[in-house]
Order: sequence, then structure tokens, then C-alpha cells
Amino acid sequence: MKLSDLMQVTFKNVGEELGLNISVVNDELCVQPKDPSAASGADFIVPTMGMVERCRCNEQDFFRPFIDAGLLTTEQMHNACGRYLLGRSRKGLPIYWMIDEKGRVHDGHIGNSWVSVMLRRRHPELLDCWHARHCLFGLHLTVDTEKPIAIVESERTAVLLSVFYPECHWLATVYPVNFTIDQLEPLRGNTVTLFPRTDCTMTNYLAWQEMAEQAREAYHMDISCSDFLERHATVEQKERKIDLVGLLIEN
Repeated sequence: MKLSDLMQVTFKNVGEELGLNISVVNDELCVQPKDPSAASGADFIVPTMGMVERCRCNEQDFFRPFIDAGLLTTEQMHNACGRYLLGRSRKGLPIYWMIDEKGRVHDGHIGNSWVSVMLRRRHPELLDCWHARHCLFGLHLTVDTEKPIAIVESERTAVLLSVFYPECHWLATVYPVNFTIDQLEPLRGNTVTLFPRTDCTMTNYLAWQEMAEQAREAYHMDISCSDFLERHATVEQKERKIDLVGLLIEN
């Protein structure tokens, strides 16, 4: 029996016990209630827009220093949190949801962990064979837009820069190790600029520059890698590996 067939059988058996129709379509886990009236109680299984809406929060602590300094307003904070559909965990940590251009929720980043990891711990019988496919944070903002797109590493940086520089859509990779060339494919037809975090050896810049070259060749994209941080950051700032928002604030 193929692995995909085995997964179908396993999920079907678990679904029978939970009152759900569970299947694997194109390597993605699909969960639907057998009884439509039970839909509100079933979407805790995998990340869904229902989960996103229940966790929504328009008050985020990382805005406070900027609001207190008079650089941003409370209204701007609320608008930014609403754009990115930010949430808050029970421990008060921001939840950065990865929602793609089709409105599908891939995962959520909380502190040093992921919603998918937490769900697998709670429901190992259902999710041990399922692994979240990450997309760029903020990808849902790029639908039907002519705005240029800028990509940074940190979600916090993307959210803040979306307020300071609203002429761009700001996306984030979350961690450099999560950044793969296939995540850029949905951005075909857009003008894209990468802003890697700086460091003393230009490691990040060179890696992201190579990523841009690969995407340009594979997807015929208008994409480039900015050397702004490499040209303007001090040696001390490079030692701290600051990102774009850090440089703008400090300078």
C-alpha cells in the first residue's frame, strides 16, 4: 500500500471517531464536519480562518515604544494588526499567521514555536503524518495589487514597516532557514525587493542575493536584493545583525 493510501485510511478511521470527513488532497490535509451544523466545533483540528478570527488582537506590545515616542498612533497600530490578521496567544505572545494568496492558513508563528507543532502535540493520532507547508508571512496582502513587494526576515519588522512605508507590501520569511525559492512563485508579475538582515561577513546578503538570482531565472521575476544595510550599517550594527527597521530607528 502506498504511503498516501495509508494516510487516507488512517485519517478516515480517526475521522469516523471524531465525526469528521478527513482526507489528503494534493498532500494537504482537508478536514470537514460530517454534520454541517457542527462546523464551528471542528476547525480546531488544523489552522483555519476560524481559528485566526478567534485569536484576533489589535493591541500588540511591540508597537508601544513607537506610540509612546509619538512615531505611530493607536489607530495605525489597529490598522496594521488588522491588515496582517495578528492574534494573541493565551500567554500574551503575538501570533503571526501564514496566510497565502488564496486565503489558506498554513501555520502560525508564536514565540519560538509554531501552531502546527502545538496541534500535533494535542492531536498526535491525527497530525503526526501532517507537516505544515510554510508560505511568506503577509502573502494574503498581495492579491490583485500593483504595489511593489518588499521582503524582510522578521514579521514584526514587516508589520512596522508597513506603517512607515505603506507604498509597499511588506512580507517576511520568519526565519532564513524557512525561506525557499518556491515561496516566491506566487509573487510572479510583481516587483519584489529582498532586504536581508546584515552581518559582518555579508552571509545573509549573499544568500538572499543568490535566492533572487534563482527566482529570476526560474520564474522570470522582477526581483532584486537590496544592499542598503550593507552600505549604511556601522560595523557595530553589523555585529548585532540588525535588520532594516533597526537601522532606520537607530539612525
